[in-house]
Amino acid sequence: MVTIKIKDKTTKEESKEVSINDVIFNQNEIVFEFSSGDTLPYKDFLFYENDYEIIVKIKEDR
Repeated sequence: MVTIKIKDKTTKEESKEVSINDVIFNQNEIVFEFSSGDTLPYKDFLFYENDYEIIVKIKEDR
């Protein structure tokens, strides 16, 4: 399973993980959620992409 999360380059806050399958098939439904309660829809992330770092996590299915 592959997931991504984004990290704000200024505040260093990380979003909750999102499945790469959702990124591929359900972009219009993705909203990155942060522990502070802030959210960022995927389309807004694309506009502000230079303000965020992308973190990819690969988990082996066993």
